[in-house]
Amino acid sequence: MFENYDSDKDDRLTKADFIRFYCDNANDNSDRVWMNLGSHEIGKDLLPEPKIEANYFNDSNVIRDQRELPRYLLSSDTAQLEMLFALEQQFEDSRVKSSIWNLISSAKTNI
Repeated sequence: MFENYDSDKDDRLTKADFIRFYCDNANDNSDRVWMNLGSHEIGKDLLPEPKIEANYFNDSNVIRDQRELPRYLLSSDTAQLEMLFALEQQFEDSRVKSSIWNLISSAKTNI
């Protein structure tokens, strides 16, 4: 890259050198250029993407209703808990038994 684009041969690219390098690559490797721009939060319109910080109100990963939590779903249906107890009894491997028991233990019992 420096061999072809470092115009003053100081082992540094000037802004003009970098732009020339990027323009040449945009023609040959446009997918990679768009990926690089995207990783720097530059949109398809070549403008910076607005930064929206996730918080409790706009984060889709936040569970706002306890009835959506796995522990609630498990404990609200006795048949599911009984199935887990039966499943735990079927395995000899202590790691599997321990994992199932940890799952059972996470269920809320006072709903």
